[in-house]
Amino acid sequence: MSDKFDVGSSTIHKYVDIMCDVLCNKDKLLDKYIKTPTRDHLLHIIQQFEDLTRLPNLCGAIVGTHIPLAERSNRRYTIAVIDYYNQKRFHSIFLQIVCDT
Repeated sequence: MSDKFDVGSSTIHKYVDIMCDVLCNKDKLLDKYIKTPTRDHLLHIIQQFEDLTRLPNLCGAIVGTHIPLAERSNRRYTIAVIDYYNQKRFHSIFLQIVCDT
């Protein structure tokens, strides 16, 4: 990763640690954005999905979309731009969303 973004490996390690702490710490983002349903709530979600779709045992939906990346002329690239070239033949970052009813 450090060679892809032209930064030192210690910098990558530092910021991975920071992100893991923020995402996994109950006092920070974990409880705010990641919810684990109780058994009863999960059964309610499954029933709602079945009522909506007639498909049993579903508790969520996943959707994704490409976010196009703007081209920047006359800039030194520090990343391998081919890594962001998608099958639709443009540069993008893929956003994936998971949700319940």
